[in-house]
Amino acid sequence: MRTRNFGGDLMNVAVHTATTVPINPESNVNIFTNRGATAQVTFQLPPAEVGMGPLYFFVQAAQVLAIDPNGTETISLAGVAQSAGSYIGADAVGEMCAIVCVEKGKWVDIAQRGTWTAV
Repeated sequence: MRTRNFGGDLMNVAVHTATTVPINPESNVNIFTNRGATAQVTFQLPPAEVGMGPLYFFVQAAQVLAIDPNGTETISLAGVAQSAGSYIGADAVGEMCAIVCVEKGKWVDIAQRGTWTAV
């Protein structure tokens, strides 16, 4: 749930160090990090439905933070759709990516910082 604070919304943050983390579409969490991870952390996206997101991913440990679309769904980076079922990742502290779904089965980045590539 978002909380109001000084005229703005506070978003919910989830920190994960486990290797695979399924994202629950019913959760109110929309910010995900790998702070404290000692190995790759892969966030598994739920099936993409129009209007989902934004979901924000922040690399806070020098380990790969991967975003895995559901099944054969896609994620676009800078307007270029990755291969169906391919996931994207980054591994430098400070990198971030924000995604939304504007077409069923497709995630689109709306912001990114750093180098995100197909993994």
